[in-house]
Amino acid sequence: MIKTATIITTHNPKFHHAFNLLESYIKYVDKPHDLYFIFTNENEMFDFNWKSEYKYMDNYKPLILDESLRDKKSIVNVKKMFALQSIINDYDYVGVYDCESEFVKNCNLDTIYEDIASYDCVKANESEIGANIIKLAAGYMGLDTNEILINQTKNYSLYWWFSEIPVYKKELFIEFYDWYKSYENLSILQSEYYAFDYLVYTIWLVCFKNFKIKHIELPFKSEISAVEDFRLTQEQKDIVSNEFQSYWSVNGVNHKKYDNIKLIVHSDNAGYIDK
Repeated sequence: MIKTATIITTHNPKFHHAFNLLESYIKYVDKPHDLYFIFTNENEMFDFNWKSEYKYMDNYKPLILDESLRDKKSIVNVKKMFALQSIINDYDYVGVYDCESEFVKNCNLDTIYEDIASYDCVKANESEIGANIIKLAAGYMGLDTNEILINQTKNYSLYWWFSEIPVYKKELFIEFYDWYKSYENLSILQSEYYAFDYLVYTIWLVCFKNFKIKHIELPFKSEISAVEDFRLTQEQKDIVSNEFQSYWSVNGVNHKKYDNIKLIVHSDNAGYIDK
């Protein structure tokens, strides 16, 4: 039997989003399931519990960022990497996302995470801005001239951040993290905003583990990942939902038309969510 967990990042200005996520988690997610929140320090955790009137303490497990990492500029990415390496040995798959997310349908995260991890690929769309982010992140990793990556990204024209729930597989993450922690320019990855945790991980998978990038062709352009693009028209969001078939989406209005959509990403910008 597989075992999965979920890690959520949050901080004080966004606690209300975390509370909404927790309410939806309690309502829709099959239990047992281990839900973690990663906090920058103990005071942030105490404040979180106090502002929620201590009502969620039995629904999640806290993780506290190591003091030596609290001065890093790219703090969200650093928190996610720290949380992952802290718990990954106890699980087969771990999903990691931000607190601005809400579950909208009953779901079994063991089944979903196993399915996502079985793809051995990421789904991507053409995006000039997003593709530049991929190239930047690869440059921070010293991999921007890697021929496999150049070919898979179609010469840096594709983008996949937020195209699907970010899921990490234990065996692959352990190997990746060995590379990550020994990388000579690790301080750059911990400082640069665009060195997004899941992009760094999947770029490494493409370069070294035969991971593929699946190009989803759309009849329109998106500046970022189409799945997360809340600026699209409703018609365009529906096209994205049909073509990507992802487990999460910004399509809050029509998510009920798509049984696969279990989670609304960027719930702070998704607008109306049909509940």
